[in-house]
Amino acid sequence: MRSLYAKLLLWFLVTLTVTVVGLLIVSAYYFRDQPRSPRPVRRLLVVELRILREIYESQGADQVREHLENLNEATGLKFAFAGADGRDIVDPTRDYADIIRRTGSGRIPLGAAPVIAGRQAWYAQGTFDGRYWIIASRPSEQPFLPFFVPAHLWVIVSIALFTLLLARHLTAPMRDLQRAVDRFGQGDLAARTTHKRSDEVGQLAETFNRMADRIQTLVDSQRRLLLEMSHELRSPLARLSLAVELARGGCSGETQPALDRIQKEADKLNSLVSGLLQVTRGEADPTSVRMGPLRLDVLLKEVLADYTHPFETDIAEPVELNGNTDLLRSAIDNILRNAIRYSSADQPVQVILTKEIKLSIRDYGPGVPADALPHLFEPFYRADANPSTGFGLGLSIARRAVTLHHGEIEARNANPGFEVRISLPA
Repeated sequence: MRSLYAKLLLWFLVTLTVTVVGLLIVSAYYFRDQPRSPRPVRRLLVVELRILREIYESQGADQVREHLENLNEATGLKFAFAGADGRDIVDPTRDYADIIRRTGSGRIPLGAAPVIAGRQAWYAQGTFDGRYWIIASRPSEQPFLPFFVPAHLWVIVSIALFTLLLARHLTAPMRDLQRAVDRFGQGDLAARTTHKRSDEVGQLAETFNRMADRIQTLVDSQRRLLLEMSHELRSPLARLSLAVELARGGCSGETQPALDRIQKEADKLNSLVSGLLQVTRGEADPTSVRMGPLRLDVLLKEVLADYTHPFETDIAEPVELNGNTDLLRSAIDNILRNAIRYSSADQPVQVILTKEIKLSIRDYGPGVPADALPHLFEPFYRADANPSTGFGLGLSIARRAVTLHHGEIEARNANPGFEVRISLPA
């Protein structure tokens, strides 16, 4: 069956059929000994009342007793024969006046419900002159809820089981698709859903798989292109730097500014290529990143020692975790460079590291526009158009390094200043 609509329709029809049939079977079994419809009982009372009257008036109470015993055995009901005052003719100690009164003195139409008193269902019918009464009774077990008995629980359990199977049938592939989409969104481009179904849910899963294949192909092509370009650029840049150094030895002072400019541009290009390599290598093969035990507090102090800018530090120690030293050093270094770039020479950068492996780096500069915050960790994105602020790769490299450590990184305006927070798992 290829249509989800048809599956749902068929499943509900089966459930409805099981419900109706189950209730009918249980009710028929449980109420097989319960009082039947009052209509045939009333008719029996009318007939037997005439017979008992004739027997009593012609043969006496003993014959009435014998006839009642036979009648009780034949019908399963318990009959009594009473006079106008409600006293039992066979056993005068029994009084049925209250039952006669509650049944309406015999004027209840045929088909009316019996009177339930205690655990008995009572029927009463009198002669037109009111001289004689016939009373019938039988046990009546009334359920706590009308028409509900414990055996109905089996029907409810069956319905619940059918519903559970339907829910699992519908939601299992949806949960699998949700997990695949979540993994894909977190950067695992190989995530796919494995359910093979021909209905609408299966078509949705197949559409996702095709989309994921296409995106993975495009992203892999882009990464390969960046890696190849980066490798191709490094060699001529290295030769260019070597040529500049050789040119410095045999040139006049007038050409030194031009050589310095060439060296500066070459260094910028080399920095860009290094950043591209770091980002693309980490994204291309996360499993290639080697992890090991390290002291983050020691690493942070080593990075801070490379700068002459003033810092306000609050570094807990020891802070130990399993990670990659080069990646974390690069992430911290890039964030610190950004903070220093937007701080004046006399404004310290605040650096805080807690035992819970939460690192905060804050400057007291102008901050960034609010609409730029969601894009700061995107490659090549810059909050301003000033080329001197870099290539827009620093925070992207930091984010990738943190992600490879299964951590979280966020940026916010601290008012005043700008703050980057990193949380890493212990």
